[in-house]
Amino acid sequence: MATRTKTRGTKSAPYRGPYGTPLAHVHYREGRHLEPGRIPFRRHEVPVSLRLLDVSKESLENVRQVATSIKRLMAPSLKLQMVPDSLIAYLEHLERLDLGHNHLSDASFPDAMKSLELLIELRLNDNQLTRVPACLRGMRNLCRLDLSNNQLDTALGLEKLKKLQFLVLDSNNLNTVFKDISSLKKLEMLRVSSNNLRDVPRDIRNLRHLRDLDISNNRIVLLPPDVFQLPRLECFNASQNQVGKVPSFNVKGQNRHWIASVDLSDNNLVKFPGHLMHLSRRLDLASNKIRTLSWAALKKLDGETDQELLLDSNPLIYPPQDVCESGLKTIMDFFQESQADVKTYQGVKVLVVGSHRSGKSSLIHSLVDNQSRLSDDVTETAAGIDAYEMSFDYDVEDGKPGKSLNLCLWDFCGDPFYLYPHYLFHEQPSITVLTFSMADYSTEHFNEHVGSWFDWMIAKTNKLVVVLVGTKSDKVTAKRASEITREVRERLGTHLEKRQTMIESRIKEIETRPVISPTLSESLKTYMKLLQAKFTVQTEVTTTSCKTFHGFDKLREAIEALANDRKLFPNVMRVIPTFWVEVENWLEERGNALVVPVMPWDEFSEEVTSRFGMKHLLISITQYLHESGKVLWFSNAPNLKEIVFLRPTWLFDVLKQVFRHDLESVAFTPDDTLKAIAFTASKFERLKQELLAEGVVDRELLKGLLVSVMPADINKPSIEVLQILTQRLEMGYPVSKRSRDTSYNLAAEKDAEGNVKVNRLLIPWFRRSAEPDSFRKKWRELRDRRRLSVLFKFPCYMPPGLFELMTVRAHAEKHKLVFLAHWGGGVHAGHSEEKVQLLITYFREGRQELGADDDDEESDENTGEDRDKTSSHGSADSVTMTDGNDDKLTHVTSDDHAPLSRQDSADSVGDSEDSGSSHVQPASKRNARRSMGSVHQPETIEELDEEEDDEEEEDEDTLLQSKDKRTSGSPRNKMTKDKQNSDGQGQNSSKDEERAEGIKVAKRKASATRTRRPTECDGNDDGPVILKLEIRDNSDDKQDQTPAASMWNILLPLLTDFEDLLTGYTGVLVERRTECPLCGEASFLGEWLTPKETQGMNTRTCDACQQHVDTSCLVQPREKKRDDVMRTLIRRSVRRRGAALTSDIDDIHRVAPPNPRRAALVPLDIGDDSLRRLLGHRDSMGSEDL
Repeated sequence: MATRTKTRGTKSAPYRGPYGTPLAHVHYREGRHLEPGRIPFRRHEVPVSLRLLDVSKESLENVRQVATSIKRLMAPSLKLQMVPDSLIAYLEHLERLDLGHNHLSDASFPDAMKSLELLIELRLNDNQLTRVPACLRGMRNLCRLDLSNNQLDTALGLEKLKKLQFLVLDSNNLNTVFKDISSLKKLEMLRVSSNNLRDVPRDIRNLRHLRDLDISNNRIVLLPPDVFQLPRLECFNASQNQVGKVPSFNVKGQNRHWIASVDLSDNNLVKFPGHLMHLSRRLDLASNKIRTLSWAALKKLDGETDQELLLDSNPLIYPPQDVCESGLKTIMDFFQESQADVKTYQGVKVLVVGSHRSGKSSLIHSLVDNQSRLSDDVTETAAGIDAYEMSFDYDVEDGKPGKSLNLCLWDFCGDPFYLYPHYLFHEQPSITVLTFSMADYSTEHFNEHVGSWFDWMIAKTNKLVVVLVGTKSDKVTAKRASEITREVRERLGTHLEKRQTMIESRIKEIETRPVISPTLSESLKTYMKLLQAKFTVQTEVTTTSCKTFHGFDKLREAIEALANDRKLFPNVMRVIPTFWVEVENWLEERGNALVVPVMPWDEFSEEVTSRFGMKHLLISITQYLHESGKVLWFSNAPNLKEIVFLRPTWLFDVLKQVFRHDLESVAFTPDDTLKAIAFTASKFERLKQELLAEGVVDRELLKGLLVSVMPADINKPSIEVLQILTQRLEMGYPVSKRSRDTSYNLAAEKDAEGNVKVNRLLIPWFRRSAEPDSFRKKWRELRDRRRLSVLFKFPCYMPPGLFELMTVRAHAEKHKLVFLAHWGGGVHAGHSEEKVQLLITYFREGRQELGADDDDEESDENTGEDRDKTSSHGSADSVTMTDGNDDKLTHVTSDDHAPLSRQDSADSVGDSEDSGSSHVQPASKRNARRSMGSVHQPETIEELDEEEDDEEEEDEDTLLQSKDKRTSGSPRNKMTKDKQNSDGQGQNSSKDEERAEGIKVAKRKASATRTRRPTECDGNDDGPVILKLEIRDNSDDKQDQTPAASMWNILLPLLTDFEDLLTGYTGVLVERRTECPLCGEASFLGEWLTPKETQGMNTRTCDACQQHVDTSCLVQPREKKRDDVMRTLIRRSVRRRGAALTSDIDDIHRVAPPNPRRAALVPLDIGDDSLRRLLGHRDSMGSEDL
């Protein structure tokens, strides 16, 4: 039979077999008609697709003739055992090749196959391959590959095909595949049905473009949450496996990705995976072993939804079989009608904390799923907090729900980086599960695994309910496990007892005093409250193993026993009114509808009461929802009580993306909304590096980090988040940077109306820069000026983040501070109105604090030389300090305040052997404090009157410098007088020597007593942590310095703010001290809270140096005393300049305006009589006259 002619010429067709039969089916480009000769056309048809019917010599020759235009070649079902080299050799432009349904083996492919570089589709299905052909590795443009129905036992070799989009591997002998193809980032369809797969590893999360996944008819037992969280998955088929339970995971209500179809039919499911209904349009659970459905999972669905739920062939008893087989709408109607007989009981929050890698996530998933779950099967929490819900059901009869203890579990990431941001969420009432790895536990690391976590919890609240859980018990012997539990129990008891003994010793010390001042009385009340702390800890350590599922029955019993204790949790298991449940359901829907699910309290109150009424119950309802973990309303936090977070998981997600310990490894996530604002990967990386280096987060970077939480192409959500971080959570303060600037301005940028613009946020917790040299130089220049210095001493534990919160509050406009420098452990600031400078810093007692004045030039040189040395953490930002006693160098990381705030502060309590794990070796003793001459303090009026004649012709500041010379004991600090009157020199010298000797004795005594008391927690050799605020005069004229009263006006509001912060840490032990301005020792009680007694005194004696100190240096002076001191300063200032005073009271305004140290003095010609008359009127003059 002749073939039809396919050309428009008169020549015969070239495709004719030897027996007249057709050799191939040919597809033409430009073909218009079956008989093209009948329709004249100028352009010739070009064959582009060819289907071979045999591989005879003539057929191959005909293929060669059209090889230059052929793009598709089909040769299926030809029983080929070898691919002819001559068939492939000339097909340089081939794009599609079908060799399926042949007898090809691993050695059937010629070298010519490697030349098919333009091939985009290859079919090798239904052959006899046992491995991926090597020739495929050169096909870099291959997009579609079919290797189904072969005998493959490995997928190695496919990882080279980076452009692969469709991969079919059905009906092979594969035991694993996902690890081999995890690098195929562009893969969209994967079919691996009918193989020998037993698990789906976490590597599947790398296939982020996957749309269609078929793993049916395998031997898979467990599915990871990563499968359901693939961002583009549309169809998932895992039917005909051995899946016994679908793992629990969080489904985001906002911006969730819906999967069109999830098929889990023909498995071994026993528990209804209701959470899958929140992400799938069609869920097929037919032919499983499900007996009951959960209304808690279904009630959150939209009643008008078009979702499908297939439950055929399940042994259902509740709801009845006929109801379940009638569809989702019927099931929901059944539950809604039967809810009148079902009661809701209040649950409890369970906070799971512990060291990083201690097995918390595996523990929670094993508990929730009631089966073994290991970290390999669980998507391990990378950062922040994850929330889960579960319940312990009681009195279940025929599947009908009875009583249930509802648990809201919060999984806290254990990296030390999160000790500060997670403090907000650790509150009562709640049960805390503290985990530690038994495999990693050792005696010297007790404090790291257990002790420091108790300190962290106790500092926040003095009421604890704790279950102590030892994980990974399968990795130790039974004998070793018993030894660990006994040791942990004993050492924990000793650890808590030491804290109590320390508090009792302070109480006894106060009670034994003959007179108890108001300040000591307040301290005594605080200590008594700390002694009333209630710690409820399970007496036995619960040992668990997520691998063997050992110990989870005991863990459940422990949680149930504590939750049902009415003394600990009086509200748990109370029946919740139906009206409250309706409010809860409505708030959940409302929160899911908001991009930023945060409402001001007034708006929240208005909406709830207008819809439900019962305004008098609103606080009780909101408090119940907060305690149950349904909303977040921090009613005891002044900055947060005015807002309500309708979705706690939203806040967790925001903090998880912004506060990350692994921020450096966070990669850019492409998104359409980011493209809309031209936010590129390079810009993301640049802004991320600025955050890591400077601690400043840009609003554009915030959009990139939170793209999974809220859309990036809308400005309002990012602005709201920045405001929440600054105004509510106080985690940073606004800074500015102009395009031409190389560094950030620590002052906020303002708009034309004077409102602060929050475009960039400095987060102190991220601030890792070292103490600047410019600050050290400037601060050292002010050491001879008037100063006030107060400190807070934390003998046991300083809560992480206190310093950072203090710096944010200090930046507020009301304080009028101008930040000059901000580094890891300190802030240096000026003042917008007064000529002073302020330092806020924190350090360990026993080390010289940052910014301290050096004692000799050698230490200055060493400091400069060693500042760039890295700490044990590998940070290059370290500051070298000197120890004043033995001149040994001690490195204090500036991270990185990290070793102090994030780790060392967590190790402040423990046994002595724990000190071996410290990252930074402590200095042997604390450096000697500043000498008497380092400051110039105002004296009392009485002293000034007594010494007036002796000082008449002698410069006062020069005399103070001479005191420095006799007190410092260091050649470097010896200073010469600028001028000295020989008359009275002996008397003054004798007096100064007596004072200097007293100060020397005080310093030696202080050095000997600077070690910790035996009753203190002596497990930490580094000593207590001290937060210090110091203010120094910065006037242009040393003779006319800022009065102490003005300094107190700046310092007291800062102290008030810090005291307000401390009220949120009810279990922290803190001591308040004030430094002596003469010897520099913290020898005075900090009496700024109770200043009346000291305000009524002119001087107080320093216990260290036995010198009389003006009380204006210790507390803010009363108004009259401030007036008297100012009059005296005016008088002496005028006398220094040789001026006279007027007897006319009105002339006081000319001599001393409201700010006398900045006013130009007018010389007046009056005599001594006028001076005496003026001083006689001093009591009649008010502060306004000054």
